[in-house]
Amino acid sequence: MDKAKSAPLTRLQEIGHEDKDTMLLLIDLFLHQTPELLHSILEASKKEETLATKNAAHTLKGVCMNLGFDDMVTLCIDIEQKALSAEFAAVSTAMQQLENTFKHISTELTALKEEAS
Repeated sequence: MDKAKSAPLTRLQEIGHEDKDTMLLLIDLFLHQTPELLHSILEASKKEETLATKNAAHTLKGVCMNLGFDDMVTLCIDIEQKALSAEFAAVSTAMQQLENTFKHISTELTALKEEAS
């Protein structure tokens, strides 16, 4: 993997050098749980539920922060702020960006997982 492409995966690669099994577990958990969190954010925002939208985005932000996925962290912060301001059209736009970013990272995580196996 070239360095530019793998930049979001730096933290996981560091973990993988120390403990490959832990890295693989974190990848699996992220790939499994993130779609559920994205769905929670989307559903809450469709219903214009301010706190539910903010809380789901906050949960995902924490996961992404721990793994070093800064682009996703930034988008989650944006969603949290827009939800608290009841700007749900803007939440929808940010959600599209978040979903696209997740797809990109998922592709990289899958490749990293295959390399480690």
